Amino acid sequence: MRRRMEWRAAATVLLLTGLSTVARGQSAGAPPTPSVAPPVGRSREVILEDRIRRLEEDNREMRELYKALAKQNEALAKRLEGSQPRPPAAEDSSVESFLGDDAVGPGSGLSPRAREGVGAQGTDARVFLPESESFGGEKLRKRKAVVEFGEGLEFGSDDGEFKLQFHDLTQAEYRSFSPIHSGDSFLKSQFFMPRQRWYFTGRVTKNIEFYTVINRGYGSLDLLDAFLTLRYDPRLRFRIGRMKTPYLYEYYEIAEGDLIAPERSMYAGNFAGNRQEGAMFLGELFQNRIGYAAGVFNGPRRSFGDTNNAKDLYLFLNSRPFLKPRDEGGVTGAQGTGGRTRPTQNLMSDNEGPREPGPFEYLNLGGSFNIGYEQNPLQPSILTTANDQTSSSNNSVVESLSPTFFAFNNNVVEFGERAQWSGHAAWYYKSLMMLAEYGGGFGGYALSNSHYSTRVPLQGFTVGPAYFLTGERLTRRVNVVKPRHDFRVRNGKVTGTGAIEVYARYSYLDIGKNVFTAGFADPNLWTNQAATTDIGVNWYLNFYTKIYFDWQHAMYGNPIATGSERFGKSQDLLWLRFQLFF
Repeated sequence: MRRRMEWRAAATVLLLTGLSTVARGQSAGAPPTPSVAPPVGRSREVILEDRIRRLEEDNREMRELYKALAKQNEALAKRLEGSQPRPPAAEDSSVESFLGDDAVGPGSGLSPRAREGVGAQGTDARVFLPESESFGGEKLRKRKAVVEFGEGLEFGSDDGEFKLQFHDLTQAEYRSFSPIHSGDSFLKSQFFMPRQRWYFTGRVTKNIEFYTVINRGYGSLDLLDAFLTLRYDPRLRFRIGRMKTPYLYEYYEIAEGDLIAPERSMYAGNFAGNRQEGAMFLGELFQNRIGYAAGVFNGPRRSFGDTNNAKDLYLFLNSRPFLKPRDEGGVTGAQGTGGRTRPTQNLMSDNEGPREPGPFEYLNLGGSFNIGYEQNPLQPSILTTANDQTSSSNNSVVESLSPTFFAFNNNVVEFGERAQWSGHAAWYYKSLMMLAEYGGGFGGYALSNSHYSTRVPLQGFTVGPAYFLTGERLTRRVNVVKPRHDFRVRNGKVTGTGAIEVYARYSYLDIGKNVFTAGFADPNLWTNQAATTDIGVNWYLNFYTKIYFDWQHAMYGNPIATGSERFGKSQDLLWLRFQLFF
């Protein structure tokens, strides 16, 4: 930088010296022409043409002088810097207007923004001072782009410092409810699109990652996730923004597109911490045997802000005690996995032959915990068997799509201490997966015109297996599987079956009876206990496309309102969902 300043100063001196020499030469060698009257017989136009011709000659001489000084400037720069000659660069508009298109002036190497002061990042209505040549050039250094398509569409620099990935999640489905619940039933058999998401993930330098998701679900288009991650060491990373809270293995570690059944189990679907704004530390320790997350969040579920000064603490721990050491590495997650780094799995032995994992090598054991003080509107305000949380403004849509077994009264708010805990076991062995998880805790509720908080107990669990009939294997439920043989039709013949996974799941949820005695809900319409059984088949046509076939049978502790003047203790749902994710 110092050398550049020196040769620029020297070039400026040479330029000024040359110009001043020309001026002195004209003054000393050519006395001023006395002012005389125009010669008789010469018109005014002829005189003006003569003057313009002499000015053009002077201009050409000045241009040739400038070019000569520019060459001297370049030679001096080479001597001072010991580098190659500067390449031709962009021209400064002020020099160009006087010296023509061949001039080389200040501002070389700058973008229009840096050279002309054009605004950026929403400042295009403002003009600021142009950046200096050196700083602007360094800031706007360009890199060659590389475009790839694998798990998504990826744009990156050739040196790997910058990366932008685009992913798409599209879900379209049909839900059919048993005829006994038709007519005036709250539930309506219908086509629906539960999720349309666009993911923009990547990094700006290898240590700073970003993750943004735009979502259209049961409500309006909104911002689902938006956070930054500082990743200087896989053992300790820092994340800030709006993200998944680390509570429950089923919620935090498994994305919506990777679930066993079309939607989460009842406890996770209704009482997970969901997405909030906050900050957390996370990482993997002991050669990826331990994964952890610890964060502070605003508190209200599915929120974009907070309504009090208290903040909630979230802790998550997952261990794989029998995992054998492997080559470390990772990729940035997508599809709601929170952008976590997923260590790559190398199932090769030292001699690069295939190695079978041990039966408990991918056994996951752990738990999670959160605690905080709430003072905010209800979330959720209704409890369902086949739906993720959604805002109360969308309750009418949800109630037509998912069996709803409980609804808080309109005058109830979350008020008081909330604490939740969980324990999980997730086992992956060859083509088999087993997941069991228990969640419990309590939440503080109150009537909107009261400052007295009632602590309502909450608990639930889920358990179920899944198995690939076609032989595919899992070590985690993230971007689940690439079929051994994609389903294809060539010349009227089927050339592959795709991957076929069968599963079963039992889910249970219980709320304390004091939710009725405290006046928070109507016991004549709703129940505080529900259980569901899901049985189904997942068909993976290829890595990107998945079809769910699910039957869900819901059972209730007490009869619930299923329609106008209609009550029942069970409901059935037949579910067909198509999913595309890349």
